[in-house]
Amino acid sequence: MTQDRPRPVIELRRDAAAYEPPSWLALLAMADEAVAATAGDIELPPDPYGMPLEVAQAAVARTRQLLSGIVALLRAGLPDVCGVLIRPLYECWLVGLYGLLGGPDALERLVAQQDRHLKPILAELGDPTGDPGQPIPVEQLAQAVATLLESSGTPNAQFSVGAYKTLYRMGSYRSTHGGLGSIEGHIDRRPTGTVILPQRPDDDWSMRHSVFVAVAIFISGAQVVAIEAGRDHERLDRLASEIYKYDPANRRTS
Repeated sequence: MTQDRPRPVIELRRDAAAYEPPSWLALLAMADEAVAATAGDIELPPDPYGMPLEVAQAAVARTRQLLSGIVALLRAGLPDVCGVLIRPLYECWLVGLYGLLGGPDALERLVAQQDRHLKPILAELGDPTGDPGQPIPVEQLAQAVATLLESSGTPNAQFSVGAYKTLYRMGSYRSTHGGLGSIEGHIDRRPTGTVILPQRPDDDWSMRHSVFVAVAIFISGAQVVAIEAGRDHERLDRLASEIYKYDPANRRTS
C-alpha cells in the first residue's frame, strides 16, 4: 500500500449544520466523472493467486453500475428511490475491499457466505447437496474492513463502521425493505384529511448527503483498487480531493 494515497472517503455527518452537501448539479457532475473514469473492460493476466484482485475489480464494476442507476433515477426525477441502490452499493464496496485486503482467509469466508446463500436456493430447485456455508453479518464485515483499512494506513478507516450504523441501517428501514418505514412518507395527514402522495417528499439535505456518501464510497473503492492494481488513478485522485473539500474537519487538518 502506498503511503501517499489521497483520502478516499468523507466522514459521515448527520447534522445539517455540520456541512453542506454538494448541490444536485454538482453531485451529478461528480458521479458522471466517476463513472467515466472507470469505463471499459479490465483485462487481468492469468494468475493462480489473482482472485483477490478479480473480486475487487468486479466489485468496482458492480458499484459503478449501481451508481449509474442512482444517476439515472435522479435524472428521471425519482430521488426517493435511490436508497434501494445505495445499500447494495455499500455492501459491494465492503466485499470488494475485504476480498482485496483480507487475503485468502477473507476469500474463504466470502465463498462460505456464498454457499450459505445458495444452499436454500439449490435445495428448492431439487439439489439438497452443497456446503451449508457460514454467513458474514454486514456489521461484522464493516468492522473487518475498518481494521484492514487502519492497518494499511488509510485515513477515515472507521468510515465503513459509521456507514453501517447510519447509511445502511437507515437505508434498510427507509428504502430497501417495504415496511412502514418505506411507506409512511407517502402519507400526509392534514386538518382536512389525509393525502396519499405519489412521491415521497424526502428531506433535500438528507437525500443529497446520502447520494454524496454513495459517490464517495464508489470513488474510494475504485481508487484503492486502482492503486493496489498499479493502474492509473489520477482522475479518481482528483475526485477524492474534491470530495475531501466538503468536510469541515478535513479542511481544518489539510
